[in-house]
Amino acid sequence: MRQMLFIIFIALPGMWQAQDFSGVTLLANWDNDSLPLNFRDSRYSDCWGFVHNGEEYGVLASTLGAHIIHIAEDNTLEESAYIPSPLQGFLANHRDYKTYGNHLYIVSDEPPSTLQIVDYSYLPDSVVLVYDSNEFFSTCHNLFVDETAGILYACGTSTSGLSLYDIATNPAQPQLITHFDTQNYTHDMFIREDTAFLHRGFDGMMVVNFADPVNPEVLGTLTEYPEQGYNHSGWLDASGQYYVMADETPGLDLKMLDVSDLTDIQVTDVFNSQESDVIYPHNAMIRDGLIFTSYYVEGLEVFDFSDPANVERVAWYDTSPVPDADSVAHYGAWGVYPFLPSGKILISDRQEGLFVFGMDNYDLSVSEHQQLTPQVTLYPNPASTEVRIRAACSILGVEGYSAQGKCLFSQASSAWEERGENQGILHLDGCPEGMIMLRIHTTCGMQTHTCIHLQR
Repeated sequence: MRQMLFIIFIALPGMWQAQDFSGVTLLANWDNDSLPLNFRDSRYSDCWGFVHNGEEYGVLASTLGAHIIHIAEDNTLEESAYIPSPLQGFLANHRDYKTYGNHLYIVSDEPPSTLQIVDYSYLPDSVVLVYDSNEFFSTCHNLFVDETAGILYACGTSTSGLSLYDIATNPAQPQLITHFDTQNYTHDMFIREDTAFLHRGFDGMMVVNFADPVNPEVLGTLTEYPEQGYNHSGWLDASGQYYVMADETPGLDLKMLDVSDLTDIQVTDVFNSQESDVIYPHNAMIRDGLIFTSYYVEGLEVFDFSDPANVERVAWYDTSPVPDADSVAHYGAWGVYPFLPSGKILISDRQEGLFVFGMDNYDLSVSEHQQLTPQVTLYPNPASTEVRIRAACSILGVEGYSAQGKCLFSQASSAWEERGENQGILHLDGCPEGMIMLRIHTTCGMQTHTCIHLQR
């Protein structure tokens, strides 16, 4: 039976005023000091964000459950809904969230837990818990969604290192597709279409193609690299060429990777916040040429990788009152989310709650037209023989260029096989191995995408 969860509004506590910041402005802070502390002296863990009916929301994990926070245009924060978790209180430490369509997917890493699915299409009035079951697992470390294929990836579960579930058929009723590598642990992951970057702790990183989910193909690994520790998390840039990676080990730097050749992944730079030799990053995400990082003890750190061999620190905000020199593990920032169309950046601090920031020197806001422009998808990518291109608008033309700028093909050539107005197949026979820049013209505008060609 569906459980209706109505809105609960609470008073906003006073905001924490950090003293160390540059390049960002604190817009708002949501904190509820009545929430219980856990065994790590924390109330909060991860955060996520989404847009519904033009309104922006943040999702904040606490020791009691998930808090959906409405972020008003004037930066007023109000709790729109609260979803209690099966495990609450002193032992509740880690939760993770992802969205697909109008559904929020919730997991916890401490037992007894479930996979919870929330339909938020009724916001701002209410949300509906449409699924709450341990049918697939009783604990899970992280989730990711391949939005192109409608596949939910769950890693570090009580049953498998990595599992794939069909949510395209019915987002409220996942169906198991397959388990991958049940004998080894995957801590976190980044998925773009059918390609998964798997972070496997002290075993490094593995890149796997799931175009055929039951017969996955390992595309590359990174098991030895500078400043190596516990391989924790990462994020791919829009071009598909550069990847930021974080090791969850005191004192170790972030890594910038060139992943244009997955059989030979290269570290182009190692970099850090420059504040302390002992603190370390937790999660990092990439948007518009910037790396947004949640740092334990420190808070938000922003880096510019215009030069991937010389990544530059450009902004920061210390969200935690804990001195950097103390380097107390699991104090400070846990999660980061920089993808709201307003350009607002979300940070979850383990003791201080949800922070909302604006960048001072970078405009991350997205116009209404850009928000409505449908995303062109490439599948699979990387690919060896062909790539399927789909768009919500009619495709008018496709051009391909080498990394050196040489035109490889146009829509009129034999490389392009039209499969209706909105999709087609790009045949890669005769194209050089490596990065191919695609200019895809649609009735909604032109978009540039990167395809990685791997010759067999």
